[in-house]
Amino acid sequence: MAELRKAEAQRLLEFVGGAQSADGPEAFTSELLDRLGEAMESEFVTYMEFDAESPAAPPLGIVLSSRQEHYVAPRWPHRPPHVPRFALRPLGHVDLWSDCFERATRWGFERAPWTKTFEVVDSAQATLPAGGSQRGVIALFRQGRDFDERDRRALGALGPHLTALIRNARARRRLVDLAAIAGANDNDESARGYILLSGTLDVEHASLGARRILSSWFDHPVSRLPSLLEEWLLSVERDKPLSVERNGTRLMVEAPTPHALLLTEERVVATTLTAREREVLGWIAAGKSTKEIAGALWISPATVSKHLHHIYRKLGVTSRTGALAAASIREANGSSAADRRSEVRTAVSHASSTSP
Repeated sequence: MAELRKAEAQRLLEFVGGAQSADGPEAFTSELLDRLGEAMESEFVTYMEFDAESPAAPPLGIVLSSRQEHYVAPRWPHRPPHVPRFALRPLGHVDLWSDCFERATRWGFERAPWTKTFEVVDSAQATLPAGGSQRGVIALFRQGRDFDERDRRALGALGPHLTALIRNARARRRLVDLAAIAGANDNDESARGYILLSGTLDVEHASLGARRILSSWFDHPVSRLPSLLEEWLLSVERDKPLSVERNGTRLMVEAPTPHALLLTEERVVATTLTAREREVLGWIAAGKSTKEIAGALWISPATVSKHLHHIYRKLGVTSRTGALAAASIREANGSSAADRRSEVRTAVSHASSTSP
C-alpha cells in the first residue's frame, strides 16, 4: 500500500482489521460491505459467487450493501450490460467499467431501469478464488466519479485479505457440515454414508459407504448427484428425509446442512400383523394377562410372549399400552389409520365375544 495516500491506506487497514472478527457462515454481510464501501469511497458494493465452469448459470449467492436494499428498484443485476463475463477474468485482476467504455457510453447505461435508479457511472470489480471452480466477485459502484489507477491498486491490495475472508467462511461452513455427518462410517460395507457438496451440488467428497449406496441404488457416477436426490434437495421438501424403498430395503436421505447429505440403508420390517397377532392384540385390549391369553387361545404362555415380541417389533413399541396406541394410529404397508383402527376394533370385538 506504499503507493496509496496515507489516509487511503489507513481506511483500508481499518477495514482489514475489523473484517478479521467475521465468524459467520458467509464471507460478507451487508454491514461488512458497507464498511468496504466507506474504505473504498464507493456508494454501493455487491458480493456474488458463481461457478466458473457454468458462468451462464444463476449466481450461487449475492450479498448487497444496505444502501442498495433501501432503494426501491429492480433487483441489483448479476452484471451490467455488455461487460465481459467474470469467468473470463483472471483471478485477482481488477477490472473497471472505464477500461472498456467511454464515459458517454457509460452514461448510456442510465437508460436501463436499474442503472437509472442507482445512477452509477463506474464500477471496479475484483474476481477472487472461492474454492474449486467457484469464484467470488467484489463489485464497487460509484455515482459521482470514475475509479482511477489508485483505486485499482487499493482494491488489488485488498485482494488477499478478501480471499482470506472467503476461504475462512468456507472452512467454517465445512466444519458445520463435518459435524453434521460425524456419525457416518467411512467404509464400503457400512449401511451409512455421507456426501459433501459444492455450491453447484457437485459431489466434492463421498465416503466409501455413500459411493456403494449410490452405485447400488442409482448406478450413477459419484461426481454428480442423481436427479432424484438433486430435485429433492432443491425442493421445499428438503427439510424432510427422502425415503425410497425397493426389495425389502429402504434408503433414507437427510440434509443436515445445505451442503451435506447423510445416506442410510435399512431393512424394511413388515408392520402388518398376522391373524394370530391381531387376536393377541385384541385380548390385550380386553385387559387379559399373558396366562389368560394363553388359556383362551390354547397355546403356551411362552408362545404368547413370542407373539407379543413380534407385535412390539412391528409397531416399534416396548409395552402393551404402546402397542394399543400405535396400532390405532399408525399406517402400515399402505393401510390408512382408519383401516388400522378398524382392525384393532375388530380384534377387540372378537376377543370380547369369546371371553369367558
